[in-house]
Amino acid sequence: MNNKDLNIADMSTDELRTYEAARKKAYRASRKAAVEAGGASATESTARDLLADLAIMILATNAPGSDVIMSGLDRYYVGKEGWPISIRAKCRTGKFKPKLIGKS
Repeated sequence: MNNKDLNIADMSTDELRTYEAARKKAYRASRKAAVEAGGASATESTARDLLADLAIMILATNAPGSDVIMSGLDRYYVGKEGWPISIRAKCRTGKFKPKLIGKS
């Protein structure tokens, strides 16, 4: 089915899910390529993703600033004992991966 004949209203739930996943994957790949080429689009969405990637990389390597990020996680997840530490562990093991920029 080419894009001219594509009508999402006629898609089944599984077809729509597959279509949306493929679109997101292509969009993320194009954003990642743009960042690597130094020409990322200047959008709030890209900025948020980039900041998240940087935080993941900082936590993964225990770089300067990781204590500030952990402090913020502790404040945000009040009463969720162990969750901030679990987030840091997932960054270190690679379970949380950057979306836009390469691996640390």
